[in-house]
Amino acid sequence: MLSGRPGFRFVPALEADVISASMTMPQGSPVETTGEAVARLEAGASRLRQHLLAETGRDHFVHVLAVVGDQPMAARGSGPITPVVGVASSTENLVNLLLSDPETRRGFHWIEYQYEPFDYTPEGTARSKGSVDMAIILDQDRDTYLAYECKRLNELRDDGRRSLAGRYVTDGLSRFVEGQYSDNLPVGCMLGYVLDGDVQYAAARVRAAIVERGQEVALDMMPRDDIAIGVATRFYSRHLRGSKGAVIEVRHALLPM
Repeated sequence: MLSGRPGFRFVPALEADVISASMTMPQGSPVETTGEAVARLEAGASRLRQHLLAETGRDHFVHVLAVVGDQPMAARGSGPITPVVGVASSTENLVNLLLSDPETRRGFHWIEYQYEPFDYTPEGTARSKGSVDMAIILDQDRDTYLAYECKRLNELRDDGRRSLAGRYVTDGLSRFVEGQYSDNLPVGCMLGYVLDGDVQYAAARVRAAIVERGQEVALDMMPRDDIAIGVATRFYSRHLRGSKGAVIEVRHALLPM
């Protein structure tokens, strides 16, 4: 306007479709304090969502993501977050749902998506054992946890349905038996996402796959029915670990999608 001419922008700026908030905690902050701060941010996002829904009659939110120890917006740039699909998004949504529940937050130390357990080399160097899809952390040292490995079942394709029960066993259950997950812990969990909703068929195929691969997964007790919770079909199996007679009980829960 100093030149006497009105300003003009050929491509006007558009409102961003991502809202982000970040905070920096003091070094050494307790896990509980950080968790409470994250919960306040999530609660604020929830209040905003309800306010916009009441005001406009439309849900403007696609998802809410909270990350501790990373800067997702800085890493991805200023554009919108690309949503992921499949097991990863289902498990991530489940973790976010559990973390938003006050009873769950009071009952457990922390729930983490893509939890990374560690062990040590003979020289005493820490090393990663890979990432388990979800873990309920039960102590502040993060050594005691309930691991959940998540797998797809009953995938529909043009040439028919694939149960994927074999992969459920060889790429999931076997990791508990080998000690990659839940090492020195008595219990581990498998979560099956039944893509076509036919949980009865999925359960039959998974149980048969466990028995067929009984030697591979050191089957010590045949799969047995467990108490159903909600829509989940549940059963459990028991497996030997190593030559010292240690056992691990694996709880299986199959969810219709």
